Order: sequence, then C-alpha cells, then structure tokens
Amino acid sequence: MQRLQVSYDPEIHTYERAKADAVKLYDAGEGRWGTDETTFIRILFSSPREHLVLVNDIYKKKYVSDLEEAVRAEFSGYATEALVFYGACGGSVSRWCLLQFGLLATICSLQSCCMQCSHANTVLRRACCAAVRLALEPVVAIADHFERTMKGLGTDEKGLSAAVIRYHWMQPRVEKLYEKLYRRSLEERIRTDTDANYGDLLVTLLHIPTGSDSDEGISSTGSSKAPEPAS
Repeated sequence: MQRLQVSYDPEIHTYERAKADAVKLYDAGEGRWGTDETTFIRILFSSPREHLVLVNDIYKKKYVSDLEEAVRAEFSGYATEALVFYGACGGSVSRWCLLQFGLLATICSLQSCCMQCSHANTVLRRACCAAVRLALEPVVAIADHFERTMKGLGTDEKGLSAAVIRYHWMQPRVEKLYEKLYRRSLEERIRTDTDANYGDLLVTLLHIPTGSDSDEGISSTGSSKAPEPAS
C-alpha cells in the first residue's frame, strides 16, 4: 500500500490484463464464499482510471453486475461508499478523495488489523465504493460531494473549502453538471449556505480561471470513457 497508484501505460494496462483483473475481482468476491478484501484493495486502489473503466466494462459484460454493485454486495457500511466514490474518479483525484475523507491511512491500517472486525469492514466498504465512483463517474461524484457538504442542517465548511480547492481544475464541468442535477448553480448554493464574507471568498476561488482542463477521458455526462482498443 506504500504506492497506491501507477500511471496508465497502454503497453501494461492491456485488454488482457483488464480481463484478468475482472476475473480476479469476481473470484475475490461474488465467485466465492466470503470476501478476499486484499485483492479488492490492490486492484481498485492501484489501477489508473483508464484501466479501471475497462475492467468495469468487462466485469459487467461477463458477470452482469458492475464493480459498484459487486462492492456493495461484498462489503457493508461506510467502506462501500468510499470505495465506490474513489472508483468514480481514478488517478490523482482518487488519492485526493482518500486524503479528504481520511481514508488513506485508515485503509493502510486495515491491512494490519483483523478484517473480520465489523468496524474495519464498515470502513473498507465505504472506501471501496468511493474508489469505484471516482474512477467511473468523477464529475458526478464531485458534484454530489459538494452537495453533501451543504445538505441538511449546518454546512461542512472544512469539507466545502477543501473541495473548492482540490477539485478546482475540474470546476467548469462540475459547476455545469451540479446545476443540471440540483436545479441551481453551485455559486448560488454556496452563497445561500454560507455567511457573506466566507461565501464571497469561496465564490472568488471557484471562478479563478483554470487554464486548460485536465479532464481527458471524461465524457460530457461526467463519466469516464474506456480507452480505445489498440488496432
């Protein structure tokens, strides 16, 4: 777990490897009695987004359910939400997500504790769901995260501030999708749920030009696209 992710390399992350990883995930979960948590963590948290998207496509065609459904079936509680959320983005964004939710250290520590512990299983399930969501639908996952920081009584100001800064490079896409999903602009939502000075600061940060978006491989709907197969 020292080095969670590697960069995408089409010569390494081939269709055959994705197919093999899909089979390993099935054999570690739905295809056996009990769950091999180590295999789930190793594949989901070490795979670049492009590879994980292809693994998900193959898994769904071969076993009907997708990776998120597989994680939810094999784990319980908050750990599922985190693995699905992580999976919804991949790459460095997933790592940001883990750091933000304080899950990176937790997941590493889980390797040295009893995996049968109900609390450990709960945290792991959340981590796995986060992983899948961030790899497969990053913009949707981040837009949903913004909403969660402001939903209900009170505002998670720390989480909101962190999201504005950490996901700034994806902000144009996130803002567009947020308005489509929640029928109001992200700026309006922030101003409504924060005091004037704090809200002004966040909106200013929100609208700082991003330069060129680093969203290659992400569709206009906010989901990740599988890499084109080699000819």
